[in-house]
Amino acid sequence: MRLVQVLVPNGARDAVLAVLDDRSLDYAVVAETGRGEFEAIVSVPVPESGVEPVLDDLEAAGVRDDAYAIVLPTEAVVSRRASRLEARF
Repeated sequence: MRLVQVLVPNGARDAVLAVLDDRSLDYAVVAETGRGEFEAIVSVPVPESGVEPVLDDLEAAGVRDDAYAIVLPTEAVVSRRASRLEARF
């Protein structure tokens, strides 16, 4: 499992969340209050095999190379939902 964190550029929040909703992914959204280039930070757990397809979809939704998508390894995931998520990828 990986944790994908995305700095969402201004104007791309709805498109990014639509991608995650279309894939039935769980996520958390936090308002970004930095320098004004980004409007939110989205964190989403993704099985390792799903990272590339999800990142491709996020890029199409407006998260470009000048934004940030950070992929972190996870030590453990404590959730019954994780096994269902892994089964989909």
